Amino acid sequence: MTLLGREAPELPPELLFSDVELRVLGDYAQSRRRPRPTSLQEAVREVAILGGYTNRNHDPPPGHQLMWHGYAKLTTMSFAYALRDEIG
Repeated sequence: MTLLGREAPELPPELLFSDVELRVLGDYAQSRRRPRPTSLQEAVREVAILGGYTNRNHDPPPGHQLMWHGYAKLTTMSFAYALRDEIG
């Protein structure tokens, strides 16, 4: 995910993320006053931010450990969204 986001940033995020995951990432981005991710690079960056990436101008691209932590949080949040949709 990390390498594909760097090498082909213009790809659609639907390539790696499910509909629920994209909804979670979009809602999370909007809650932080950022636009919803429309490309793979933006979606990968949102996952990294969930993992603790600070996204400052001088920071290097997110690494594998941040992506691992972020994807773990994204999976939990996606499960909660799916559960909420099923109940409601």
